[in-house]
Amino acid sequence: MEFAYLDESGDLGAKGSKYLVLALMCTPRVAEIRKEVRKIKQELLSHNKTARWLNRNGGELKYYTFPDKEILKRGLRELAKIDLRLHVSVNRKDGQDLTQLHKTSVLMGIIQDWEKHSYGTEISKIVADFDYFKTKDGKPEKFWKIVIGGTDVPTMFGVLPESSTAILPKEIRLIKTIKIEHLNSKLSEELQALDLLVGVIHRYYESEKTDREGYDLIKSKIASKTIFGLKEEER
Repeated sequence: MEFAYLDESGDLGAKGSKYLVLALMCTPRVAEIRKEVRKIKQELLSHNKTARWLNRNGGELKYYTFPDKEILKRGLRELAKIDLRLHVSVNRKDGQDLTQLHKTSVLMGIIQDWEKHSYGTEISKIVADFDYFKTKDGKPEKFWKIVIGGTDVPTMFGVLPESSTAILPKEIRLIKTIKIEHLNSKLSEELQALDLLVGVIHRYYESEKTDREGYDLIKSKIASKTIFGLKEEER
């Protein structure tokens, strides 16, 4: 069985980051990921400055404020040894606002990429950070579902709150649903590991590929990557 985790780095706003990166991490090795996250935290706790940072964060690892470059690199090297795959979408915003609808359509592409590399494995649930998807009034809801239907070609009908009673059009048959569970990343060592990995990828593109040290450590774990807004020679 594979376990799947969803996270993003960057933001949707036109005046924020240049890129939004979304990543799905699939792995059968959850225990190994948890062990490595705890090892990173123990190393941080062994130094006063980094221990204070971790305590201020409520014990949560975050890439963009990580206080020690060498500890981070060691952690990334160890995570890269674990059996996990990253399915990534890189989105250049070009000064435009992105929307939740864009995130939804990108997620369908990521799911399709995962299926191409899944070798017959199944995921019944994706764990995402607690506010990854929000209702129309802007409120987070703990459980969502990806509804996938199709005729000859599977298409995503939608990412909906689990309580939604929306139905597929008559001409579309239901293929499957995938549950999304929102968790506070402080409570999920797997989401914290993914934050480090997707943060490295985001930093690589945000720096226009000049900051590649961390990226080179984990790029072998990228099983698929789709890129929007970049010319072929820029990819």
